[in-house]
Amino acid sequence: MWMIPLTISFYRETQLIDTQRFVFNEKSMDISLPDGVTAYKLNFEQSGFYRVIYEKKNLHALGKLVKQKVLSPRDRYGLHNNLYAFVRSEDYSIDDYLDFMEYFTEEDNYLPLVAMSANLVHAFQVVESRRERISAIGFKAFYKVLEHIGYEPKEDEPHQVTNLRSSLLISSYLFNDEGVAEFGLQKFNEYLEGKSVHPDLLSSIMRIGAAQVPSSFAILIKKLESADIPEPETINILRAIGSFEDKDLQLKALDYVIEKVPSKNKIFPIMISARNLFVVDHLWEWFKKNIVELEELHPMHLEGVISNIVSVAGLNNPDEVKAYLEGYMQKNDKVKDTIKMTLERLAINSRLRAS
Repeated sequence: MWMIPLTISFYRETQLIDTQRFVFNEKSMDISLPDGVTAYKLNFEQSGFYRVIYEKKNLHALGKLVKQKVLSPRDRYGLHNNLYAFVRSEDYSIDDYLDFMEYFTEEDNYLPLVAMSANLVHAFQVVESRRERISAIGFKAFYKVLEHIGYEPKEDEPHQVTNLRSSLLISSYLFNDEGVAEFGLQKFNEYLEGKSVHPDLLSSIMRIGAAQVPSSFAILIKKLESADIPEPETINILRAIGSFEDKDLQLKALDYVIEKVPSKNKIFPIMISARNLFVVDHLWEWFKKNIVELEELHPMHLEGVISNIVSVAGLNNPDEVKAYLEGYMQKNDKVKDTIKMTLERLAINSRLRAS
């Protein structure tokens, strides 16, 4: 039996009234709540490595503390990630999660916002039946943040703000923020014209811009093949050519990646394509067609390709995918653990999509 240290915070209305520590060393343990407690949170300040299922009454009481910023950023982050993990394990429903996200629409801290961006994008990609609602929640939350920090980087701003802007610009474009789409397109066109664009914007605006300008493919390839291009720009271009919204063009771009891009850099456009809703349904066939070439990637890159492509691209035909990978696993023992993990993720995503 593992001994698990528990730290529990107790709240009365909007006040933290007590923090208690225990050692959980039995299969079950009873802990009495102090008088007048209206909410409690285990794993205070994320001090332990465990997840917690809350009854819905207490969960929503904690949600009010999230909205009022009574819980610390670390605890808001932990509560959000904890809930989404249990959505994936079917202990909570996707609608439970989306209902709870209403408490986060005024969020302004880097740590919970990054978690929100990642989990909402994953839900948007997998749970087709809730895309409209997910998009509305993401748009509402991130619009306010981008309005506050601005689209353009500021001199001497914290590095976290720079990273947050880049992440939220991509997510907000996915969630149909027209202002972000226009800004990304404007800056992308400036880049194509050779004008100066802030380097901290390039990662996001090149993906947003390429998604809207299919004719940029030839220009980007020409830049990519020039002799004097710096490595950071190379990576940004490669990510951009994984972002086209024209399915045939995106598959053409991926064929170019297989044939022309150095092995160490193939991973960048492939991983972005795995999140590209306009092509992801076609990536399973692309994966099978190019498996021999993909096997030439660095082992860690091959594992990343398998894990990220198959767990979403395989959602339309999970039984075929499972049979193929189980056979492939017998021929390539080095990726056995990755395939097992990927099939688990595919099963989780399949359940989510069906919910």
